[in-house]
Amino acid sequence: MERGQLAGLPASGNGGVALFAQAEAALRPPGGVVLHQEWVATTTSAEFACTVRHRPSEVWIDQAPPHRYRVRRNDAPPPRSLSTGRRALACWTGTGTELGGLLDADETLEFAPPNELRSAGARYEELPRTAASLALADIRAQHPRATGP
Repeated sequence: MERGQLAGLPASGNGGVALFAQAEAALRPPGGVVLHQEWVATTTSAEFACTVRHRPSEVWIDQAPPHRYRVRRNDAPPPRSLSTGRRALACWTGTGTELGGLLDADETLEFAPPNELRSAGARYEELPRTAASLALADIRAQHPRATGP
């Protein structure tokens, strides 16, 4: 095997492309499924000397229209707490936001305990792959003074 070559992949030709196409087909979810993702984030603030391991966050999305979804974000403070000060935001350890709705609709709902749904005043949408959209998605471009890997 040549240096830099993965086991089982041809060194040249279309064999590698075909293999990746097969892998993509094998990983593509079947129709009618709900995708689920869960993650745990750790945030660190050097300025305020705090490191926080947040509760798990999760997202579910139905792959069929109208694409029902639910998002539990515990890795960022809810928008209503943005006025609490820089240290409180950087070292935040509270319960996050639970949002949901239909991806194809104009309204995102927010769950407010104990048992209320209200308009979140925001919506998730798919943006076209333009230079402007890619720039918005570039975290380094949006936060040029941030440090990290």
